[in-house]
Amino acid sequence: MDNHVAAVALYVAHYNLCRTHEALRTTPAKALGVADKAWSSEVHGN
Repeated sequence: MDNHVAAVALYVAHYNLCRTHEALRTTPAKALGVADKAWSSEVHGN
């Protein structure tokens, strides 16, 4: 179960902070003012 929780957390972070939303043309976090720029996938680390 812990792996599932971690996988969902990474997915949500990527969706909101890294992935450019097609309709918004920016990330959801940037559109809401939570982030000032889109994150790269490298921010998550190894």
